[in-house]
Amino acid sequence: MTTTCELCGGTGLRGGAGEQSCSCGAIPPSSHLLGLLDQYWSIAYQQGMEGRSHDNEAGDAQRVLSEITAALALLPGEAVTDLPADIIESLLAIGYVEWGQTHKQNDGKHLDDLEDTLRLTRQHFGIEDKETAIHGLYLADTSIVLAHTGMSPNSPQHARILAGAWNQLVDIAKGRSALSSPVEGGREKEEKPLDLDITKEWFEKRAALEGDLEIGAGSRRLTQTIHLTPEEIAVLEKLVNPTAAALRAEIEALRVENDRLRDELNQRENAIIYRAAEDELRENWVSFCDADPFPNSDTFGDRMESHGLIELVPVTKSALEDALAAERGLEAGGMMYRLTVAGRAALQQQEEGK
Repeated sequence: MTTTCELCGGTGLRGGAGEQSCSCGAIPPSSHLLGLLDQYWSIAYQQGMEGRSHDNEAGDAQRVLSEITAALALLPGEAVTDLPADIIESLLAIGYVEWGQTHKQNDGKHLDDLEDTLRLTRQHFGIEDKETAIHGLYLADTSIVLAHTGMSPNSPQHARILAGAWNQLVDIAKGRSALSSPVEGGREKEEKPLDLDITKEWFEKRAALEGDLEIGAGSRRLTQTIHLTPEEIAVLEKLVNPTAAALRAEIEALRVENDRLRDELNQRENAIIYRAAEDELRENWVSFCDADPFPNSDTFGDRMESHGLIELVPVTKSALEDALAAERGLEAGGMMYRLTVAGRAALQQQEEGK
């Protein structure tokens, strides 16, 4: 059996079912991983034979486990870290999808619904009544259809998206399968050809079940939806795209830190503005009470009130008895400004500082 080196592309790999090396002097990542798994199994076996429930003094189990984790990250096959702009636009325009099915009905009714679907699609997109192609998902290098996406202008893009997602999941499945059972009886598993009983009648029945995904005539779909928790979604993201998941985590941490710094800056800015308002209150409160003019005296009351240093209250009897009541514009039934607790504290600080 000839095995190709994952690093140089050569076929000169040497070694058994465990770790192999190449004539180029390198040890391919997958072969190195198998060697580490052999080591880990031997360490676990030795631990069981000695009746231990913990690692040895040298920490061999932890060391090999760490090396296995590192080796997994070096396995070939890059995760998808970006998508074409048109794919992103289509996905965001449609949003989430779900698996579904029609009501059970005979083939004739399915064909009638498909005919209505095609008619409605032509009407909606202004497609001329001429020959058109129906797009879909096909088994690679065959004419075996897995799903139709329809014949609208959007259908080719939908088929492209489904094919990309399907093939990405196939790559993931192959990787998981190789790690769980890479060999069988000391030999690589032999792939068996796909054996499907595909006939013309079967194809016609399947075609009748497929309709355009954008517009559907006929019965309401019966849907079954899996609702994943945020924790499950996070695990799936790490499995499908560990690099992107790490980047998202780093970006989220930066966003949190940025929000914290922004809040701290706002707090400092507000504190400076508040201290300036306290200084203005100390400087102009007496003049304001005596109705003496000073810079910006016409907006003084509103500004001090916005900072919680003074407040509007009904005119009191004692205020009306003051000699300057009329000059200050105070009258029975009216409103007047008075210091709040914070305002009195600001003036008290001035008195204590004298």
